[in-house]
Amino acid sequence: MVMGYKLIETRSFKTTVRGQVLIHAATSRYLGKGKHRTSARLISYSPFYKERIGGGLGYDKLPQGAIIGAATIEDVIETEDVKDGMIITRGDKRWHVTAEELAFGDYTPGRYGWLLSNPIKFEKPIPAKGNLSLWDFDLPELYLPLLRA
Repeated sequence: MVMGYKLIETRSFKTTVRGQVLIHAATSRYLGKGKHRTSARLISYSPFYKERIGGGLGYDKLPQGAIIGAATIEDVIETEDVKDGMIITRGDKRWHVTAEELAFGDYTPGRYGWLLSNPIKFEKPIPAKGNLSLWDFDLPELYLPLLRA
């Protein structure tokens, strides 16, 4: 997500939060059971990841348990409305729904897609335990200029 290749975050709940949020990489490598894997796992094993993002960075090398960047929540949509090849427009922002984007999320009915923009990747992850849902985090001051860029 912070690399800019995944701009729709799928969740089981919608949110009224809009604006800039921090992105946390989970401590656990697996979420849920069976096919419910973290996006990081899906990205690291996909040809898309290997071609464009990987650069030798394997799944086991991806950050865990840390704030890794930020993005802006622009809007939330229902996942059953999302189809391959469609373009979602909100104001002057556009999201192109590709097969890769669909592979990075769970688009089953009853879920929500958070439309994200302006991804920022922190060069050095900030260790953080994390929590379920959205939660407050006191970002160290040295990172604040990155959020204002």
